[in-house]
Amino acid sequence: MPSLNLIGCGVLVTGAGGGIGRATALAFAKEGAKVACLDRDERSLSETVKLLGSSGASIIGDLSNVENYGRFIEEAETLVGPLTVLAHVAAVLRRLNVLDVTEDDWDFHFNINAKATFFLNREFAERLKRSDRKGAIVNTASQSWWTGGLDGAIVYAATKGSIVTMTRGFARLYASSEIRFNVVAPGFVDTAMLTSGLDDEAMARMIGQTPIGRLATPEEVANAIVFLGSPSSSYVTGATLVVAGGQLMY
Repeated sequence: MPSLNLIGCGVLVTGAGGGIGRATALAFAKEGAKVACLDRDERSLSETVKLLGSSGASIIGDLSNVENYGRFIEEAETLVGPLTVLAHVAAVLRRLNVLDVTEDDWDFHFNINAKATFFLNREFAERLKRSDRKGAIVNTASQSWWTGGLDGAIVYAATKGSIVTMTRGFARLYASSEIRFNVVAPGFVDTAMLTSGLDDEAMARMIGQTPIGRLATPEEVANAIVFLGSPSSSYVTGATLVVAGGQLMY
């Protein structure tokens, strides 16, 4: 029997087409939730929903347009019922030498990683509040929000720092409505986003910085997201849960 009191709960997972997002959707479904999966990649999204079976539904959408967020949430509720959890996993990364970063690169990262987080969080929370419904929002940052990033990820790290800050602000603002906001901050995870473009030397350097001595699996991060989205963490809000194998101890 599921242990996190999520049976029948409606959950929206962004970035559900692969990596941590797919693992998160599957982990919520394993606990009995009904999962609406949002991603802009139709092919990868269909693969996720196929794995979910009757527990999942797909929403093809791009988070670059803030005006779409209300529609995404309405579509999700049509598909899986009233939502109580948002697991916001979607993110982008361009790994660049700091001297090669352009204004376009900066805007690309902040528009998706930071701006989308703010407006989607607000939209979701306000809908919960208007419905007098308790809920939980779990955002994803990175250990780099604290360490500053490396291997061409300084701008990416800056966006993740902003996510931690805004999550704390939202947590204070909506606490009286029993809407919780938390962050999961992964370390190095075995996903295409991390490994794409990295040579063996860079990979060895990352693993060498991790006391556990390996990359995390997406499932290990997903388990933390599901915990923070569940009633089992009902007195936790404004927290940053680091899942980094000892690389960052915070």
